[in-house]
Amino acid sequence: MRMLKFSRLCLLSQHERRAFSLNLDSEATILHAGNGFGKSAILKSLYNAFGAEPHRIDSFWRSAHVETFLEFTVDGDVYAILAKNGRFVIFDGNGNLLIRTRSIGKELIAYLAKLLDFRLEMMNRQEEIITPPPDYIFAPFYIDQDGSWKQPWASFKGLHLANSKQTLADYHSGLKPNEYYSAQSRRNILQAQRKSLEGERHVLHQTLQSMRELVSDVVLSFDIVDFQLESEQLLVESRKLHEYQIAYRQRLAEIAEERRLWLEQRDIVIATLTEMDENFSEALDRPNEVSCPTCGQHYSNLIADQFEILQDKDGLYAALITSQEKLHELEGAANSERKNIIALEEQIAQINHILSVRKDDLSFNDVIIAQGRNQAGRIIRNRIGVIDDRITATRRAEDVESAAMKVAVSPKKTREIKDFFKDRLFEFCDELSVRIDTTKNPSMTTMPFGRGSEGPRGIIAYYYAFLHTARHFSSSSFCPIVIDAPNQQGQDDMQKVMSFIVDKRPQGSQVIVATEDLFGVDDHNASIIHIGNQKNQLLDSNLFEEVSDIIRPYLGQLI
Repeated sequence: MRMLKFSRLCLLSQHERRAFSLNLDSEATILHAGNGFGKSAILKSLYNAFGAEPHRIDSFWRSAHVETFLEFTVDGDVYAILAKNGRFVIFDGNGNLLIRTRSIGKELIAYLAKLLDFRLEMMNRQEEIITPPPDYIFAPFYIDQDGSWKQPWASFKGLHLANSKQTLADYHSGLKPNEYYSAQSRRNILQAQRKSLEGERHVLHQTLQSMRELVSDVVLSFDIVDFQLESEQLLVESRKLHEYQIAYRQRLAEIAEERRLWLEQRDIVIATLTEMDENFSEALDRPNEVSCPTCGQHYSNLIADQFEILQDKDGLYAALITSQEKLHELEGAANSERKNIIALEEQIAQINHILSVRKDDLSFNDVIIAQGRNQAGRIIRNRIGVIDDRITATRRAEDVESAAMKVAVSPKKTREIKDFFKDRLFEFCDELSVRIDTTKNPSMTTMPFGRGSEGPRGIIAYYYAFLHTARHFSSSSFCPIVIDAPNQQGQDDMQKVMSFIVDKRPQGSQVIVATEDLFGVDDHNASIIHIGNQKNQLLDSNLFEEVSDIIRPYLGQLI
């Protein structure tokens, strides 16, 4: 796993002739200032430098046309990025230009993905496979004050692709590591190649069919090899068509048998209804007591019994309607199968006609036409054979990549990652006094925490559990942890919360916290930087020349 760390941030407004500079060399940095002194603007600028989109960039900040210059390291190698008005330039530690672009979605993210070993791929709205924007690189590492304290995975505006939360949790936790997406990428390329080959094969096959139809009476080949190959191909097609024909006729026979049974049922229902009508009419004409002329036994002819006859009749009518509908449906299916049989018979007749042509039936002009057609057919058949071989090889390669994807997400590893996350979450919730149901397996995408001050503490416990999991299992770069305004909902013991944030960060990671109060943190725990001399004015005119000297050597590369 690669490790990204921020080193120095410089902000410069040529428009206002003001600037700001901040060293971030410490493993733990606390930005301390009151509300409105620009702490959030500093944190958002860290991500603006990489083309990510935090929430709520103030209009006064946009109007200042700030140039953002950020020095950072990746596994100790020094880099710098300069961003202004949608333009981005990246340099190495010696100031050499590495990339200059206005395209975040293609060129910038492609470079950052390679630099930070970020291989996640997702589907966009046009159903194209893409590397998602830089927001997805930093999503688990930034807790902003505008959305993150209410729910995880809400720090950036650019997390707009479908199923982003689940995909981000799967990727950054290591459930679906780089190896999975690398294999998926290779498989997607192979699938695209195969579909292109299949499209080409379909066109060639249609062309061959059209040639036979256009010159159906001139089909004889005078090259014995060509004649043999074409005859074999025609015989294979003929056998396939006969097999289809047998299947269609079998289906037609099944339909006919089913239709016979439904006809019998319909006739029985009609006969029963006719008899019932006669019995009902006779019952209406009889008195309430009816004597049997043979034995003299008396039977009742009550209205209730007559209604029972009517109720039985309603059931029979329903059965009759069902029979009629089924017969209509079967008739449609039979007609469809008959059309299929007719179409097959036409194709079989055409092939039989081609196979029955003799040399003596052809004129000299027919021979010339046949030779031209056969030469073209030979070329097309050879090309189809080559394409078939390539399609087969591509399918095998796809199977290899699909197997690699399965290996990368083995059930054993998945269980190990989820158990690790669960253990860290329960541990951190206990440490921060957050109630959680320990009888259930927690979700890696979200957690239902209590109301009031317990909610933000639960968010911290969740994020830190996830970040420890990412540090242990993820294959992408681990980025600095940036937390804005952790004192949410009037925490009872912010000293414990701040101590947790600084001391419980994953090993070797960098944490930057913006807060209005230090809550017991001192220079022994972190580097404390007091921000701002004036409210609503982060940039300082006294720093303009100093910061200009730092950025000036790089500005020319923006053009």
